[in-house]
Amino acid sequence: MMNQLPKKVSVGPFEYTVTEVERLAEKHGSLGEHIPFSSEILIDSGLDWQSKKQVFFHEVLHALEERFKLEIGGEGADDKIDRMATVLLQFLQDNNLIQWEK
Repeated sequence: MMNQLPKKVSVGPFEYTVTEVERLAEKHGSLGEHIPFSSEILIDSGLDWQSKKQVFFHEVLHALEERFKLEIGGEGADDKIDRMATVLLQFLQDNNLIQWEK
């Protein structure tokens, strides 16, 4: 079985659908998207596995920020979220707190 992101995740009381989209970066100019109105997270399907995981956590952090009014925004907000996603993913993997299907 191939590595897979979860198909659904809960962000507080909201259930998000996670979908891999072909050529998302080419079509929308981003590797991932968080769409709060439809509770969706989109990830470019052409990414390698490590990049998919990092982009997934990046978009989950956007979902958390939006739903819980964390106000991470401001200048450089996307860079802050990107760094947070990277270190969160590394922390969870290094401490065996996350299991990915293989």
